[in-house]
Amino acid sequence: KEKFEGAEGADFVVNNVTNSSIVTVTGVTETSAGDYVLTFADQTAGDVLNIQVSKDGFSSNVVAITIP
Repeated sequence: KEKFEGAEGADFVVNNVTNSSIVTVTGVTETSAGDYVLTFADQTAGDVLNIQVSKDGFSSNVVAITIP
């Protein structure tokens, strides 16, 4: 598999499943080749977010996280 390097905020789709809203990514840090830390506005504890790459030529599984 090819690693997705050099991503920007617009390359990610973050949906708050709990309240059916889109979460805007405000920052992206590539910690190592193809590994990212995303920054976005605070969400409510217990909310579930689905995160996915949205870039031509790349695909990703949906990653679900629950806000602590």
